[in-house]
Amino acid sequence: MTDTNLVSLWPYEPPGMRHLGVIDLGSNTTRLVIYGYVPGRAFRIEDAIRAPVRLSEGMADTGVLRARPIQRAIDALRLFRQHADAYNLTELIFVATAATRDAVNGEEFLARLRAETGLDPRILSGEEEAYYGYVAAVNSLPFSDGLVVDIGGGSVEVARVAGRHMGQASSLPFGAVRVTERYLHTDPVKKGELNTLLREARDALKQVRHVSGGGAMVGMGGTVRALAKMDRALNPSPIDDLHGYVLPKASIDRLIDQLRDLPVVRRSSLPGLSSDRADVILGGAVVLQTVMDLGGFSACTVSNQGIREGLFYERFLTGGGPPTTPDNPPLLDDIRAFGVHNLVQLYGGNIDHFARVRELALSLFDQLTPLHGYGEFERDLLSAAAWLHDVGVVVDYWEHHRHSAYIILNAPLPGWSHPELALIALLARNHRKGSISLGGLSGALEGGDAERVEKLSALLRLAEYLERGKTGVITGVNVHVGPGWVQVEAATRGDAGVEIWEANRNTDLFQRAYGREMEVMAVASPTPTAP
Repeated sequence: MTDTNLVSLWPYEPPGMRHLGVIDLGSNTTRLVIYGYVPGRAFRIEDAIRAPVRLSEGMADTGVLRARPIQRAIDALRLFRQHADAYNLTELIFVATAATRDAVNGEEFLARLRAETGLDPRILSGEEEAYYGYVAAVNSLPFSDGLVVDIGGGSVEVARVAGRHMGQASSLPFGAVRVTERYLHTDPVKKGELNTLLREARDALKQVRHVSGGGAMVGMGGTVRALAKMDRALNPSPIDDLHGYVLPKASIDRLIDQLRDLPVVRRSSLPGLSSDRADVILGGAVVLQTVMDLGGFSACTVSNQGIREGLFYERFLTGGGPPTTPDNPPLLDDIRAFGVHNLVQLYGGNIDHFARVRELALSLFDQLTPLHGYGEFERDLLSAAAWLHDVGVVVDYWEHHRHSAYIILNAPLPGWSHPELALIALLARNHRKGSISLGGLSGALEGGDAERVEKLSALLRLAEYLERGKTGVITGVNVHVGPGWVQVEAATRGDAGVEIWEANRNTDLFQRAYGREMEVMAVASPTPTAP
């Protein structure tokens, strides 16, 4: 993981702090998300409002925006404008997508919208929708090659990604609301109607050649999130965040089989499915299933981000100016490192201490490689945990290791898979004392992970006690390994009596994890080269 020069930004508001609102008027829902950010350095979501306005309701056959959906949209956007004004936002981005873009009476709607709310949206093309979805995906998930699929209410966007750069992209009028109104008229849905939708979706998507091409698949939009919530309700996970959730195609097939036999009123009672999406979930699920069939994808990684976040990253990483393009997209260089550092800055703390614990832990890791046999994967986990092990102090010092684990699992930490988040949280949880505790996260672990937690926690714990006074009195370590023992020589630049005493008192975890006695001693020697 790369390093950056960190300065604790929150809870104080530093010079250069900005507040940005992003409004997305979709075909099914409209949202306002408010961000606080320092350009290029750190950000957080400060507020979010969602309204299920169903703007595209009734326009599938004629292309005409109807009076009641228009009124719902204007009412919601008037409230959004008032909320944004109350925040004293310095910046506001407002975009509209398929329903507004495709409407026969779109200009009349926009004129009324401007007159009654003072808001004037930028109308995104289908290709721009695909682009901003791609920007969100590659800046928030460990994803570099494959397909990004965004199923909205009016359209579906598919973008091919290679080496974190977008290639071909397409937009088709097969959003969840649109296909439901066009093809699925009965309740429960008749087999013939569903077969017609399947055939039409397959014929249309077969023309999009970049659906195939391998790699991973990222899915975004309300349909994907709803299906993931339903699947997770049946398969509970200790990690609640949908972002990064892996949704198997087999689960989508099973949910479609369940949904097609149920009337809408009974779908609403299914765990994980909201009532405002119950009538359109089947149509959207069939479109997602078709993409996965044609592309040969066995699973879909869920993105909780979308075009709003893509627009935000554009502003965050460029500072404003004209819109970016696929030839020069706004990309975080290392999303894992950025996510960790962003979290450190969100919760503050003694960043110099975090950095010194990290250096000591990684030095121990590197020198003890012959004993543990781990590589870059485990080294990155240890590095992240060292940065974040004390962020829980923002809640309270007592039990701060538990608070740190909770923050890691529940605050935004993009770029890490759910099993990796569980491992980082467990390393932070076990950095202080006592036996290793999995704290209810065993269900998120994979083969060999319990041993990883024990061995890496032993190194993080030793590094923490060598930095017990948070003064940097220990500047580095040299490790000697013998038959049945390990000796750690700690180079000092002052009185390190407390640090050496604490380290020797807490070698029990190391001895259990590695099966060797350990002794820590202070030496007057030059500082070893930092890793």
